[in-house]
Amino acid sequence: MRGAVGFGPIFVSRNPLFFTGKELYETKKLEERQVWAGAMLHDSAVSALGTVGAEPFFLEYPVPMSECPTPTLRPSIAIDWVTPLSASPGLTPPWDRMFAASAGTEVRRKAEETRKFFDMVATSNRRPFSLRLSEGTRARDLR
Repeated sequence: MRGAVGFGPIFVSRNPLFFTGKELYETKKLEERQVWAGAMLHDSAVSALGTVGAEPFFLEYPVPMSECPTPTLRPSIAIDWVTPLSASPGLTPPWDRMFAASAGTEVRRKAEETRKFFDMVATSNRRPFSLRLSEGTRARDLR
């Protein structure tokens, strides 16, 4: 899983179906260049969300990138997917199955960066409340 969220105006053509826009293009480039299993916010989404209400779901983190598409984009806000998993017993990611041990250097770096993010967030006590998954969510649903 890898993703990026942006916000801004877009042009939509219906026939043929086509979407374009500065933030959409930049967000797509950021998504492609991430080197982990995670997601981040484009600067446009950070500006649109502000800090009120967004804090529980995002955190400052230097998103690992293979290269940055433009010098002005410095991805530093990650989407927190770790807290609900680490707060729910039995939902630890299956690290041994997520990334093949025989994989190349690029895949190994993705595995290391993903695990580093998970461990950092899971061991921090930055949440004043729980973001646990509902009791109806089974561990096998997430694998």
